[in-house]
Amino acid sequence: MRQHKKAGVGKAVKSYYITAVLIVFFLGFLLGWFYNDSSLDETKLLLEESQLNIDSFNYALLFSEELNVSMCNLEMIDYMEDILFKTGQELISLEETSNDFSEEYSLLKQKHNINQVLFYTYYRDYYFGCEDSEDMILFFFNSSELDDSNNQGEILNSIVEQYDVRVLAMDYDYTERLDFFYDFYDTQSLPTLVINYDEVRSGFVSYDELETILLAYDE
Repeated sequence: MRQHKKAGVGKAVKSYYITAVLIVFFLGFLLGWFYNDSSLDETKLLLEESQLNIDSFNYALLFSEELNVSMCNLEMIDYMEDILFKTGQELISLEETSNDFSEEYSLLKQKHNINQVLFYTYYRDYYFGCEDSEDMILFFFNSSELDDSNNQGEILNSIVEQYDVRVLAMDYDYTERLDFFYDFYDTQSLPTLVINYDEVRSGFVSYDELETILLAYDE
């Protein structure tokens, strides 16, 4: 009888332990789901804000063209670039913390890439038309082969710390909606840098080489 009673107590404790583990697991699942869902909502808000600012930027360009007004509003450009950067960081965070990539996430990333192309296109008028414009580097990388791309990214970070340079990093060939943009540049290998809209460098570019290229634009 004593042995049977102890066994019953052991089963109760074990049952309680399993129940507790299940509760903890379920709470963890809910927290993970809530985090992923709220992160997607925040990303969508950032994307919408980015789109609104790009639209505002476009209207400013049209206004200046129609009325012959010089509007080198770099403060607006800085703000739009900051929004694009924050959106990109949020997407990276989602990619690193979620094992289930939904169609919604894919569409958000595609829209973000399209917004980057819009910003890159609009900034061209400012780059060639305003005295205080900064150098622009378009950075194409392949997310499935990140060794050289990571090294190139570190070089670009070092360049940005030393010089007034704007960098747009894009996952090459991520969406067919931007095939026209990918095909415009002669990208023979990745990573590829497009410097100030006309100089294309395929393959890894060292710090010294990139620095020499940028300094030549200032001469």
